[in-house]
Amino acid sequence: MAQQAHLESISLPKNVKDALLSKLPEAEIATWAIEAMVVEAVREHFISRNKAATLLGFEDYESRDEFFERHELFNEYTLEMLEQDLKAIDKIRG
Repeated sequence: MAQQAHLESISLPKNVKDALLSKLPEAEIATWAIEAMVVEAVREHFISRNKAATLLGFEDYESRDEFFERHELFNEYTLEMLEQDLKAIDKIRG
């Protein structure tokens, strides 16, 4: 998972900080915020799932996929990808 960052490096309005502190220990807020930003960056297609996994320090496939599933970041399967797969199947079949 992402290395710990100091909460002081993230400027939060007091009411936001207080709301988060009601659910999370202060030491976990920065990590939570970093993960939330990375998740949103994937959703907005700013970065790939692979880049997100690298940024968050995932070393094994299972924990990475568990994280993505928990945040509903599923692999996108486009029509273009389906067409490529069908062409590959046709090629293999001869």
